[in-house]
Amino acid sequence: MSIFNAQLESPYVKDALDGLAQNTINNYNATLRQLLMFVNSKKDLDKEITIDDFIKDAKTDITKTEEKLDLFFFWLG
Repeated sequence: MSIFNAQLESPYVKDALDGLAQNTINNYNATLRQLLMFVNSKKDLDKEITIDDFIKDAKTDITKTEEKLDLFFFWLG
């Protein structure tokens, strides 16, 4: 079990996944876990980066969030 499973209980995640097929939910949750592992992999982080942090950053400056997602997709590649 991933240490990021609790993050998947975020209201943002629940709202986004509401009404989707279970296989789709499982796939999205797996990808979100990988994203959280990626953004939290930097050594010596002051705090864990959460789904809520992503939402807050996106509302403040979508460019930062887009850059993180671009790096994540490159990392997956």
